[in-house]
Amino acid sequence: MNDHTDAKPVTAADPAGYVEATVRADGRLAALRIDPHAMYDLTAAELATACIEAIQRASSACAGPARAA
Repeated sequence: MNDHTDAKPVTAADPAGYVEATVRADGRLAALRIDPHAMYDLTAAELATACIEAIQRASSACAGPARAA
């Protein structure tokens, strides 16, 4: 059964903690939070990478072991 009605959104961050992404059970991005310090500490490319990492981590956690296999 693949019913996601009870599943809660999953939030995950990039390794440095600059970006947090929340992904819904259906795989859609629900929220993206960027720490204000990121604009001073990271280049544009590093910030983009941090966003991608946070979204991938949340998506992977949301998918669970069934999808990862």
